[in-house]
Amino acid sequence: MAGTENTKASELLHTPGGVRDIYGSACARKLEVQHSLEQVMHSYGFRNVQTPTFEYFDIFLGRMMMCRGAAEILGARFKLTANGSKVL
Repeated sequence: MAGTENTKASELLHTPGGVRDIYGSACARKLEVQHSLEQVMHSYGFRNVQTPTFEYFDIFLGRMMMCRGAAEILGARFKLTANGSKVL
């Protein structure tokens, strides 16, 4: 049983292809760079904006189709799935 539980846990913690977790010193460095960039942007009058993590899918569909076309021209590969079904 323990092996089955570990397998399920690892599936839940799996990071989708094309993205990765950043932690440790790499995360610290990324946050330093981000903070420096925010300071420069603020000095020019820009302010932060936080957008929702989730949006309606149709908002992004047109742009994703354009990106897919550009990716094909550039020879880049990616796959987008939603609920186990291939979207792009």
